[in-house]
Amino acid sequence: MLMRMRKKKNANSERRAAIDKQVAFREFKATEQAQVIEQEIIQCRQQVKVKRAELASKTEMVNAVKREIDQVKAYLDRKTEEKNKNALTQQLSPGFTSHTDGFVHDDDNGAEIIDEDELQRIRELKDLKKQYRYHYDEFKELQNEIRFTSQAIDNSKAKLINNFEEWYSETFEDEQAPVNTSTHSSKMNAKSPN
Repeated sequence: MLMRMRKKKNANSERRAAIDKQVAFREFKATEQAQVIEQEIIQCRQQVKVKRAELASKTEMVNAVKREIDQVKAYLDRKTEEKNKNALTQQLSPGFTSHTDGFVHDDDNGAEIIDEDELQRIRELKDLKKQYRYHYDEFKELQNEIRFTSQAIDNSKAKLINNFEEWYSETFEDEQAPVNTSTHSSKMNAKSPN
């Protein structure tokens, strides 16, 4: 305990007069400890920049696939609407349909008929949905990586500030509570018997 008190006394005697914190911060940033943290921040910022560029590219890809999905869906919706209109026409005028050019075919037994083009579009829609899901998952992963790296930047900044505050308190004298040596020595004299 006595050794710790002596070390603290020696450390206090080696402390410099307090200076402006901004000036002190520039001085602190020249230390190896601060340079390591600053390098971490710079690397994280570069990673965020690269990831944001990747995210922009992935966003364009997701949106392009979504537009294709919408086009295929619109085509299939038009085909469905056309079929529904034909079914309504069939109900209102039995024996005449636009898809049979007016001739009655009794071989469909109420089953929905899908032409080859429509079947191809349905398969295309399924493939597009798989692509969309894949690209969207990558998009979300990139967003999470950017969020994580941004949090790492914030943590490094906080660490830099905390380390600076600690360094400042160890390096410079306390501005608020200067030690009054005359009061301290008079208390010591009062305790010691003459």
